[in-house]
Amino acid sequence: MSEPMEGAPEALQTDLMRRLRRIEGQAQGVQKMIEEKRGCDEIFNQLKSIHAATYGACLALMRQYALECMADAGGKSREQALDDMMSLFLKLPS
Repeated sequence: MSEPMEGAPEALQTDLMRRLRRIEGQAQGVQKMIEEKRGCDEIFNQLKSIHAATYGACLALMRQYALECMADAGGKSREQALDDMMSLFLKLPS
């Protein structure tokens, strides 16, 4: 069910890369906070931010997947394409 990103618009790829760089920076920040023995509440808040950023990236990718699947089911019925999309959606972090 894995489709390549090659059909995705350049703007989406740029957006996802920007989001992932931000998430990477946040994760490095959390590592530093742990090394500095910062408070659990501070670390937890940063982890929540990482989770929200990851979820946002997933939603952006899911939107593109939906547009592509609904436009071209690739030999599948629209219903099957929607089922595939929903299966991916259910795997998103909650």
